[in-house]
Amino acid sequence: MTMSTLFSKHDKGFGLVEILIAASIITVVITAASAAWNQYIKLAAASAITVRTALLTEEAGEALQLIRDRSWTSNIAPLINGTAYYLTWNGSNYATTTTPIAFRDQYAIKFMMSAVSRDGSSNIVTSGGSNDTNSRRATIQIVTTSATNTPLASSDLILHNVYSN
Repeated sequence: MTMSTLFSKHDKGFGLVEILIAASIITVVITAASAAWNQYIKLAAASAITVRTALLTEEAGEALQLIRDRSWTSNIAPLINGTAYYLTWNGSNYATTTTPIAFRDQYAIKFMMSAVSRDGSSNIVTSGGSNDTNSRRATIQIVTTSATNTPLASSDLILHNVYSN
């Protein structure tokens, strides 16, 4: 038997069924790759927001420490517990305001002060104890500047009047 007798004229090349199967496989692969790429883009954007808010939270803590270091009596002691304050940069120093200040037109650095109580051994306690006038808790939030003011990140920081100023 020769090769020419094994195959007839109709067995040469691709038939319509083979072309349809190949096109279907290519379509499925392209669709899956496109879906995976879209998911990657969404995750990358969410990761960028998480990193940005973490850095802003760290910056807020450092800014509050700088404000404290300039003068506890003038800058930290007058802040009213439970009032929403925002950090702003005036060109040479950080300052506090009750007006939201947008960062990148998307975020604001918000914080609220609260009292710190200590027990008889000077340990910080959540209930009871006596008020420590030389310590304040700052609850820092990075919020959206949209109408919802949604918190994206939050952190607590205890500030102490370390320089007695």
